[in-house]
Amino acid sequence: MTSSTRSRRLVAASATGAVAVGLCAAATAPAAAAEHELEEILVVGKTLGFRHSHIDETTHALIDLGAEHGFDVDVWDPPNDSGGWWGPGSPGQPDLTMDTTPFTTAADLEQYDSIVFVSPVDNTNNLDPDQPRLLDDAELAALQGYVHDGGGVVGIHAATDTMHTSSWFTDLIGGGARFAGHPQQQTATMRVENPAHPSMLDVPTAWERWDEWYNYTLNPRGEVQVLMTLDESTYDGGSMGADHPIAWCQNFEGGRSWHQGAGHVDESWSDPTFLTSVLRGIRWTAGTVSGGGDCVTFGEVDALVAELPADTARDRVALTQLEQRLDTAREHAEAGEHDDAVRTLRPARALAGALVADDAAAEHLAGKVADLITWQQAVATTS
Repeated sequence: MTSSTRSRRLVAASATGAVAVGLCAAATAPAAAAEHELEEILVVGKTLGFRHSHIDETTHALIDLGAEHGFDVDVWDPPNDSGGWWGPGSPGQPDLTMDTTPFTTAADLEQYDSIVFVSPVDNTNNLDPDQPRLLDDAELAALQGYVHDGGGVVGIHAATDTMHTSSWFTDLIGGGARFAGHPQQQTATMRVENPAHPSMLDVPTAWERWDEWYNYTLNPRGEVQVLMTLDESTYDGGSMGADHPIAWCQNFEGGRSWHQGAGHVDESWSDPTFLTSVLRGIRWTAGTVSGGGDCVTFGEVDALVAELPADTARDRVALTQLEQRLDTAREHAEAGEHDDAVRTLRPARALAGALVADDAAAEHLAGKVADLITWQQAVATTS
């Protein structure tokens, strides 16, 4: 699959989502039909630190999903002797792993619709720049090129507990959030925030589960679109307060990323609801499904607006009006006034479409504002 093919997939998915908004589709409507199906994904389970038992379970579950749904799965999980307090090293999955690293060049990674990082802990928590990382500089450069060409990336559970010394990787997976710690495993309630996103369809709005619940170094809200939060009143040991994101997604530097912080316990990977959600998250990063606002954030739209020309007095007036409406809508959204955010965004969408002289750019910006509307409509149903 070439980068141009992947770009067409993402454009097609975004266009389909915008049409759904224009037709006033219900917030909980099914995700748009895929123009393409998944063809091949890469599962990365390599560890240089503590190894989660679920890596093997997750890998086999994804291979089984591939067999069921018609896509191939490559695995990068070589054995190594990087022992420490956690044990003598990683056994890896020698019967499944590729012979050599797949992170050679962006062109070599283009064959994958999505790359799934499955708890690949590398013991870089101490932020020592000399500590060996999951991906070295050359491998990281290949991943960056893949993402910039429109590649999809998924992070599962401890994907936030690796590459701590790479701010770019931290932003890609966690919107700046890294693993900070966790209490003992226990039952807690996950709450769906955006039920219209493809990965959240058919997921219980209040989902009580037994798992290992991560605290993060910061709240990524604003940098990412939050899909699920963790209700700290339902368990002991949460440290993030009333707003504790646990699953999120974002459009990132040309590509897409999706993260699910649950999944530590092996039983997750035989749970049909959990598996379906993860599969749909993978599909979303690959651009084969769309909907629910496609993880557009106010920051993403602000960046587009900042690039608009302001050469004439008319341009400047229109630009100021658009910025004011977007700022007001963001304030409503952050205050939990999602219906008010929608009412503010509707004229902003019309203004965006009329503001830009280039028809394609105008359509793109208006479509992103329409995604904000869809997102806020969906969140309003769970508030």
